[in-house]
Amino acid sequence: MSENKKLLDITIIFLLLAVVYSCFRVYSGFVNVEKDVAVDFIPFYRAAVHAVNSEFDVVYDTKFSEKVLKTIVLVNSSQGNGGVVLEKSFAPYLYPPHSLLFLGVLGYFEYAVALCAWFLLHIVILAAVFSNDYMKNILPTTLSCFTKIAVYLPFLFAAFIAGQNGILWSALLLAVLAMRKSRPIIAGLILSLFSMKPQIAIFIPMLLLFERNFRVLIIAGAAFLVMVVVSVLVFGSKIWYDYFEIIGYFSQIVKIGSEQVFISASPFSAFRLMGIKTDYAFVLQIIISVVTFLIFCRNVRSCKTEENIILLVVFSTFLFSFYSFIYDAVFLALPCLIFLKIEMQTLNENKLSPYIRILFLMTAFYPVLALTIHQQNVPYCFITILFGFILANIMIVRDKKQLIKFS
Repeated sequence: MSENKKLLDITIIFLLLAVVYSCFRVYSGFVNVEKDVAVDFIPFYRAAVHAVNSEFDVVYDTKFSEKVLKTIVLVNSSQGNGGVVLEKSFAPYLYPPHSLLFLGVLGYFEYAVALCAWFLLHIVILAAVFSNDYMKNILPTTLSCFTKIAVYLPFLFAAFIAGQNGILWSALLLAVLAMRKSRPIIAGLILSLFSMKPQIAIFIPMLLLFERNFRVLIIAGAAFLVMVVVSVLVFGSKIWYDYFEIIGYFSQIVKIGSEQVFISASPFSAFRLMGIKTDYAFVLQIIISVVTFLIFCRNVRSCKTEENIILLVVFSTFLFSFYSFIYDAVFLALPCLIFLKIEMQTLNENKLSPYIRILFLMTAFYPVLALTIHQQNVPYCFITILFGFILANIMIVRDKKQLIKFS
């Protein structure tokens, strides 16, 4: 027990140092605090204000997006990689129209109030999910509340700096997993919300199919259709045409290889960072996505614990997706806690311990190193996610063999 306590203390010190380092980077000029903190919240707030004022035609500024696409300037960085210089004012709202049914309420408030409410809502939902019995079983009292907070701090900090919603989506993903069996109706309703950001929950429907949990899928599908119909009735049908048009422009910008490769966590961006041409990087991403999908389908049936399911779903999602960013790293906070729990329960008895410790530290420092090393053309995000995916599948296969051995 004393060894476990020592490991826990060292872990907490490392994590707090990560937070301190993050703050140092911000206040030393890595991010312009006055101009860049929570800058990604601006498109959300702007769209909400437009919705409240019934200015539905300008929620998706397709004309400006077309102008940006036509005036893209390709440049070469000092490392020889292609990049795209985008106008700083290019901050489109890329969520589907039915998201405004929920987000629109922010438009009634001043910007500062809306921003505070935005993050407070995320924290409250995350805390509510962690109070669920499902989470208590996954993360027993072995891990103190202080440890859980310490682990999440760097990830929450990164989400706050970006002004993004990774906290909310990670909490909702856990909520679906927690209630998919005990409360399928609520789980289905929550799952329908991922129609606003499907790349983050791409493997949840697959998990439900393998579990034959069709009720959740049917409810999610029905709720999605209702939201679409209501959005058409409230905002009109043209807003949906504008949405698909701006998504087309943005997809072309990303495929060309914009400066967003430096904040993206996808394998595609990793290959672009390594100097691989866009077309080749695109093909490699497709190959990785297909392989990830096949491995997931093969091993998800072998998951005997909820911990393995979470690890497999999270790492598969980030390896599969073309469109994931560093600020979505908060999804990795729970795997980080799971690795810590496994290490404390099987200290000096687990052959995978050295790899778990390495991956734990890589994941814990992800919000910091992803913003520093990653921008030096080192694909830290891809390396961490690939390592996590491999280790998660090794653990699943090992547990399956042990089960067969003792049965």
